Amino acid sequence: MAHHISGFIGPFDSLCEASTRFPGTRVTPLDLGFGFLPITKHLVEDDEPRAFGQLEHLTPKLTAWAQKESRRFALAYIETEYFGGVGSQGAIAWVGGKVVLGPMSTPDLQLGGRILPTPLVDRAINRALRHLEVDSGFEEDEFDALGLGRYPSNEAWLTESVLV
Repeated sequence: MAHHISGFIGPFDSLCEASTRFPGTRVTPLDLGFGFLPITKHLVEDDEPRAFGQLEHLTPKLTAWAQKESRRFALAYIETEYFGGVGSQGAIAWVGGKVVLGPMSTPDLQLGGRILPTPLVDRAINRALRHLEVDSGFEEDEFDALGLGRYPSNEAWLTESVLV
């Protein structure tokens, strides 16, 4: 099974308000009062440059927006690229207008034909979500606490989104 998502995570109400800068943007509610703003062609053109090499859909324009908005609320950009349970995660987190984590990528490693997955606690997204003060509670990790595994693609996340 594949899992490929990319977008921003922040407190739902704050993320909805901040995303009004991009008309037609959609934000999906997550667990624990957070929201997910999936990156779509509406936000990023195919030929736009990346702000950081390891983060596929994060452009300089979106980076500047995130840095500015993080002065009001903690914000993270996340992405996954998994197929058959093997892959990588990338993330960057901003708090108070400053980068507090990343940009970073945590790929699963292959050693002698064996796959060595990155431990859950060390994965890029979980590390970023801790800067947003996400508590894993009784879930396995912060990723699961927000329900980020619920849908495997940005398109699927849009089925539950709210037009901002």
